[in-house]
Amino acid sequence: MASRFRRHGGRYRRRVLRPFGFRVLAACIRVKVDGREPEWASERRIEERALNASGAFQSLVYDGWLLGYRPGPTKRLRCVNPFYPSTLPLEKKVLHCISFYAAAELAESPHSNEPVTIIDPPAWEPLVAELLDIAPDALPRFIERATGYPLPHAGALIRRDGEVVACGVLKLEDDHAGLFALKTAAAWRGRGLGRAVVAALLGEARRRGAATAYLQVTADNGPALALYRRFGFITAYEYWYRARDGEQH
Repeated sequence: MASRFRRHGGRYRRRVLRPFGFRVLAACIRVKVDGREPEWASERRIEERALNASGAFQSLVYDGWLLGYRPGPTKRLRCVNPFYPSTLPLEKKVLHCISFYAAAELAESPHSNEPVTIIDPPAWEPLVAELLDIAPDALPRFIERATGYPLPHAGALIRRDGEVVACGVLKLEDDHAGLFALKTAAAWRGRGLGRAVVAALLGEARRRGAATAYLQVTADNGPALALYRRFGFITAYEYWYRARDGEQH
């Protein structure tokens, strides 16, 4: 943020530059009160007053950040406003905000408003088996693993004309949430379905108390990597499999 003063006739103007080309302008008319010159409010107080004036009453304070979550076209009402110094790592805070807005159904547009259904396993497994290429003879074992999994988990899916076209599953341990089995049918890719599933799973993770999310993706899956980065995911580490010639890779 950069700020400067300019004098224009009988008034002073403070110009505060903000990202994305937005400017916050404030003008102080030089009227003496009890013989004293008026004092400039700090940038923080100007911003606070602007928020109050905009009606940003639906908000939460998170480590010095104000998280507005009022639906509507006004960006100020549904964005993060940093006010005070942070005590938590920036990466952790960004991930928290992403999951917060996903849970509030205010995730970044375009979202396509896809109806995502959250289903607890093992009811989820039979519905997504075809999309995940689970053979009929392997389905009982697939369901058995879900039934015997000892930690909290939940599945998500999107239907079109009765057919499951996108899915994913969430598995929780302590305050960590893992996203797995993320897939969109080939004919439906590029339409925001995967994005909707990820947003729904992150929202469900937050509702269940998760603070950190992780997932695994093949290193050459460019579209998936681009999608996950938009949610704030970064590479933590890499791993690979070794196989002899002729063995399945």
